[in-house]
Amino acid sequence: MIGVSKALTCDTKAFARYYHAMLDSGVYLPPSQFEAFFISAAHTEDEIDRTVAANYDALVS
Repeated sequence: MIGVSKALTCDTKAFARYYHAMLDSGVYLPPSQFEAFFISAAHTEDEIDRTVAANYDALVS
């Protein structure tokens, strides 16, 4: 199973750092790196902009 073997090589510690950085910015993600993260029509442009900025900050730190 290619999917399972790939999942076993994922850097879960890196995801944990990213996840907590996003939480610290007020963006609530699914707690597993193997889950989907969706936006919807209910999200405002401001919320999406804040999420994009938080994502950038989490990835460069």
